[in-house]
Amino acid sequence: MDPADPADHPGGRRSAAVVVSDTHALLRPRSGPLLSVRIGPGPGARRAAPVDPVPVLSAVHAALLAGRDGADARLVCAVGPHRVEVRVAPATAEEAALPV
Repeated sequence: MDPADPADHPGGRRSAAVVVSDTHALLRPRSGPLLSVRIGPGPGARRAAPVDPVPVLSAVHAALLAGRDGADARLVCAVGPHRVEVRVAPATAEEAALPV
């Protein structure tokens, strides 16, 4: 099995993402709509700790692969010592028009 051969990966388990800010990213699964990913304060926190959005996007990608619906999902992600709440929703027309 050649890991680079697309035939070995039916359904293509890839996503592309663009980090818009420390608390906002856009994610496009290979099949499905453009999604808005918002990073906010974790449970009990007053404000979001600054975290690297890349591991958060990896967690969202994994949740989508596991069958979570990206239409209006909420996740709690631990990034190092910080916990953040992540809201995933279909991107708005304004978000889709961002020059990324």
